[in-house]
Amino acid sequence: TTLFRSLATSSEPVELISTEKFQLASMTALYIAIKVFEQNHSLSIYTFADMSREYFSVDDLGAMEMEMLEVLQWRLNPPTALAFAREFLSFLPLSSQQRQALLVKSGYLTELAVGDSSLIGCRYSSIAVATILFSISYLSFNDFKFLPSLSEFEKSLLSHFNIDIRSHEITNILDRL
Repeated sequence: TTLFRSLATSSEPVELISTEKFQLASMTALYIAIKVFEQNHSLSIYTFADMSREYFSVDDLGAMEMEMLEVLQWRLNPPTALAFAREFLSFLPLSSQQRQALLVKSGYLTELAVGDSSLIGCRYSSIAVATILFSISYLSFNDFKFLPSLSEFEKSLLSHFNIDIRSHEITNILDRL
């Protein structure tokens, strides 16, 4: 996605990008992904220059890396639905056991939601709220005695994040779950 996000946000129209520049951007995106997501990355920028059969130099790859990072404003790792869920759960008065139970259930549901093609355009924050609400209704209420504070949760989401739990997007997600 680094490649497509950088091309989509570039000032240069995608249809005018040369094949050579696209190949350079593709190799650079792979290099960036390995640096960001692999803990023991042993592939250096020199290795990528060699893999290109020296079609691209280390300087070419380095310059493209900086260009892509600047276009993306260094936003390589957008928050996931689960990251939002963790943050939002901090607004509920929960014991650590309750928080963990909701997080596990919400995590499972976020994985399902992200794989649902009808929810592709939904914001991850909305998916997180919907999975929390669904998890609360699903889990045993004997263990969760915070139901009166749901209105406070709703107010917190609205005031801090401008998220309305009754929005069309969240209700649609809840229907899909």
